[in-house]
Amino acid sequence: MKMDSIRARASLDEAIKRISNVEKAAYLEALKRAPHLVETESDPLCFLQADDYDYCNAAGRIAAYWEERKKFFGDRAFLPLTLVGASDSALSEETIRFIRSGVFLLLPHDSSGRSVICCLQDKFRKYP
Repeated sequence: MKMDSIRARASLDEAIKRISNVEKAAYLEALKRAPHLVETESDPLCFLQADDYDYCNAAGRIAAYWEERKKFFGDRAFLPLTLVGASDSALSEETIRFIRSGVFLLLPHDSSGRSVICCLQDKFRKYP
């Protein structure tokens, strides 16, 4: 990690500390139950970059991400979002089948290096 990244991460950690424990309860639970997911599936540096290094906004969005993830997945929120099978993933078997059906296509990165996903509407409408 570059020195700037280390300082940015430290500033972000300080901003997260200033958020009430109630607002960041799911984030704190994620840190206890699956700290590797906090780093890999909600990479703090990505949040910082997305918020143009506004530490307070990035901290709030990280906490909100984990709150929404917990609302959506319940206790399975602390499993990885992978397509390896429902027992090892936060995703249900039905969701995994849906994703693998070809409804979504991963396209080449755009000119800024961002991932691009295409949803095929005609296939999408066939699913409940």
